[in-house]
Amino acid sequence: MSKIKHVFFLEINNKNDLLKFNANMVVGYTNYSAFAGLILSLDELKEIKNKEKIFIILNALIHQKDLENFKKEITPLVDLGFNFIIQDLGALSYIYSIKKKETKIIYQGYTLISNDDDFKALKDIFDIDIFLNHELNKDELINFKNKENALITIYGYTPIYQSYRKIIDLFEEYRDIKASDNKPIFLKEDTRDDMFPVIRNQYGTFIFRSKPLNRLDYLNELKDYKNLYITFLFLNEEEKERIWELIKDE
Repeated sequence: MSKIKHVFFLEINNKNDLLKFNANMVVGYTNYSAFAGLILSLDELKEIKNKEKIFIILNALIHQKDLENFKKEITPLVDLGFNFIIQDLGALSYIYSIKKKETKIIYQGYTLISNDDDFKALKDIFDIDIFLNHELNKDELINFKNKENALITIYGYTPIYQSYRKIIDLFEEYRDIKASDNKPIFLKEDTRDDMFPVIRNQYGTFIFRSKPLNRLDYLNELKDYKNLYITFLFLNEEEKERIWELIKDE
């Protein structure tokens, strides 16, 4: 049997990455992206060439009061030829209903899709690729059946906690900390030495792993997965180059 040719998705963290790496590029949008390595406006997105290689990550949950505005704002992005990675099922349903034939859509449920039945239930409704729970261990990934249409994170800082509460506001009130929206701060628990990246914005508070999720050491055992995701969120240029050199020929 021939080896599956991997398709790489890079969640980039600056505009220079658009020309630097040969992969699908994942960027955020000014609205409805709760967090992303690089967040762009509509005008900035319009300037991008090769839009068919760009995936816009829409990982905010859409409330009923925001639904109509969401439809009005996202429809032009579909018309421009972008692809999408979506967390909210209502947003997914709407974009799926207006997508072009060539539009690619991926569902990102973070920790929701954990078994084959979860996967099949969503796949039966939407003919799309689907992220697997990024907390699954190696054996669970190896034994997962629907590898061809699954997408897995193989490296990067992944979220471990999400809340609509503005938790950082409490730190600002009682500690000498000033946080800017979408600019990460790093907090340490009293009982641990690890520093946890935290992002706060209009969509709430997001706490990430203290160290990147790393599946590179057993990537060969995941050879049946076609779609591999790497997030450059919080990574510096040296780290990005090192990771890309490790995986680019896979």
